[in-house]
Amino acid sequence: MLKRINNGYELTEGITLTKEQQERFDEIKNLPAGFMPDYKQYILDGSMPSPVDEEGNKRNLWVHPMAPIVDREEKKQIRGRVTEVEKATGSAGKDSARGIAQRIDDIEDRISKLEGS
Repeated sequence: MLKRINNGYELTEGITLTKEQQERFDEIKNLPAGFMPDYKQYILDGSMPSPVDEEGNKRNLWVHPMAPIVDREEKKQIRGRVTEVEKATGSAGKDSARGIAQRIDDIEDRISKLEGS
């Protein structure tokens, strides 16, 4: 699938990629040699390098050539989780702590009204 060239990688002849796969290939095609299995998996399905190697030893992903990509994807996941929490608590678009506190106050007010009825 990937063939090493002087300044990066190119696709072997006859390989066809989807638009998303091509975008991922374009991201890694100039990265250093030695991480081809990680690059292939990223291109094919968008998966990030494993934090452990084949023998079960922990890998230092901060020195991995894909570290900026891993960091970007982790930040996207965190932002997505924060957005889900904000939606669930009704605090979207507000300072999270203040929005959550306001939502709790609103719920307490509704409970008080229900108890008073």
